[in-house]
Amino acid sequence: MPTPMRMLGDSFVRLADAGVPPGVDAADYMARLATLEDFARQAADTYSVSPIEGAATFAVVREQTGVLFDQLNAALGTSYRLP
Repeated sequence: MPTPMRMLGDSFVRLADAGVPPGVDAADYMARLATLEDFARQAADTYSVSPIEGAATFAVVREQTGVLFDQLNAALGTSYRLP
């Protein structure tokens, strides 16, 4: 489980590197991506020692990824959502 969480953290870095979509508050968007990256990496690191704590941290990442998708959907006219 830690490897996919680290990969997710890398995905947030790539999104930040891609820049801010038009119409999105840059500070909020970049802060959210940085926080999501940090939490994904924390979840990965913690999971090996304490799976329950790692899963709890990942739950926050999952919840806030939905907020990120809302920002992207509004800016890009897409309909991304988590399954």
